[in-house]
Amino acid sequence: MSAGHKERDLAARPLPFLVIWGLPIGVLVLVNFLEGVLATTLLVLIVAAAFAWMGIACVINARRCRRLHCYVSGPVFLVGAAAIALFGLRVVDLGPDSATIASAVTGT
Repeated sequence: MSAGHKERDLAARPLPFLVIWGLPIGVLVLVNFLEGVLATTLLVLIVAAAFAWMGIACVINARRCRRLHCYVSGPVFLVGAAAIALFGLRVVDLGPDSATIASAVTGT
């Protein structure tokens, strides 16, 4: 990565990284403790939104600094967000393992 691209890399600086990727990761961890407290549909939407947020951030970062990791992880997060929403909202049903399959799509 050239010096100009590195300066534009949002993942290379701690504060932008924590806000852009750390916040949705924190939300994903928190969702594990909210099962039974919030409706499943709401939890699914929160998880899908967190993955979409990270995917969009990766796509933007790939455009800004050409980081290879972001070129790969951006689309993976976006596909994962769609899979989680489709399986979680039961638009597509693959049985009791639907959530596991949706999570596997993202590599998590």
